[in-house]
Amino acid sequence: MDPKIRIKSIQSIQRILSAFLILIGMASCSPRLFSYEGQTVGEENRIPLKEGSHQEQWKTGDLALNYAYRKKGDDFEITGTVVFDKHLRYNYRSLTTFFLRAYFIDSAGKIVDEQVLSSGSYLQDVEDMYFKRSLILIPDVVAVAFGYTGHAQEQSGGGILGQHDSIDWDFWKSPVR
Repeated sequence: MDPKIRIKSIQSIQRILSAFLILIGMASCSPRLFSYEGQTVGEENRIPLKEGSHQEQWKTGDLALNYAYRKKGDDFEITGTVVFDKHLRYNYRSLTTFFLRAYFIDSAGKIVDEQVLSSGSYLQDVEDMYFKRSLILIPDVVAVAFGYTGHAQEQSGGGILGQHDSIDWDFWKSPVR
């Protein structure tokens, strides 16, 4: 085989592999890559949405979500504070990822929309997070459910040759069964 043709073939394969790896990398960074839209939420996880202003709390073993919302027709405003539980605050220094999502549910109990309400940035301290969102609800939305995914990390340094040791914890809550 002519060496010039062989080099061009190798370069073509490298370009294809590079493009594929870039697409995989971009997809993995997308918080909407994996969606629950169309899935059924159990009644125990549905929070009915009522007209007017309301204050509520949603609590799990990892966090408490203290929130207030105002619903007027399809207009929806929500503000809140994510308060991480002490097992996360005391045992981990930072979050490498965190996404709190609202899942909007229709009268059949199916998720018809999901929105990120709050997210943490790389190596953000494990501390309260505040958010405020204004949304237009899809018609027939009658309830909301919450869910989250996160990764906490405690990193220590000073080991042999400056090595860093890390203790990591993945935590999540899904609204679907």
